[in-house]
Amino acid sequence: MQLRHDDDVSEELNALEKHVQWTRREASTSFFDDLRVPWMRRITLIGIALAFLSQMTGVNSVMYYAPMILIDTGLGTNAALVATIGNGVVAVCSVAFGSIVLLPRFRRRPMLLIGQIGVTCALALMGAMFTVIAPGPTRAYLVLAFMMLFLFFMQGFVAVIFWLMLAEIFPLRIRGKAMGLAVFANWMANFLVASLFPPLEAALGGNLFFIFTAINFATIFFYLKFIPETKGRSLEQLEEDFAMHGRALPESP
Repeated sequence: MQLRHDDDVSEELNALEKHVQWTRREASTSFFDDLRVPWMRRITLIGIALAFLSQMTGVNSVMYYAPMILIDTGLGTNAALVATIGNGVVAVCSVAFGSIVLLPRFRRRPMLLIGQIGVTCALALMGAMFTVIAPGPTRAYLVLAFMMLFLFFMQGFVAVIFWLMLAEIFPLRIRGKAMGLAVFANWMANFLVASLFPPLEAALGGNLFFIFTAINFATIFFYLKFIPETKGRSLEQLEEDFAMHGRALPESP
């Protein structure tokens, strides 16, 4: 009732039931056999890449190691720990803002691209602060400000969209396994970033953020080329679009 108000949903329900029945008849093959179908393989790989690249933003290096980063800017230990609380507040508020305010009003793909561009710029500015400003309170608070800006774009745009799109792009017959692979890739990237960040930060200092900047700059072009628009279409319509055209068609007027 909340989603459809007073509209008659019987036609939509019938279409859904027919789609489920068709999928059950077609689902006798194995998951790996399904991946031999070009459009299924393509959308599965796109979903895995989307999940992997969302972690390669370096978001969890900021969430896990913010005190260490801020101490390296010249901020005292106690001040760095207190300032980290601000990162958590920004992250939570950004998710709420992105989910409640932005998501109902804007399409998925533009939100993802805006978030990715914002993340890339914030990382570049964080790296620049380590390069051009001497250690001390000024550098510390500027890095903290750009860290919060990074979290605003990451949690309010990228994180909101990538989890939602993973739930939308995979066809029903492989959705569970494809989602499992994508989430596995997400956590492997998380493990990679979390494991490598401390030794790389010790060796490179703030220049490490330029490496993240380069990765995320390349990610923008991947999203531009491969990420489909999914808003305004049912899961069944999306699957039909992917099967027939290899992508999601524009949102219905």
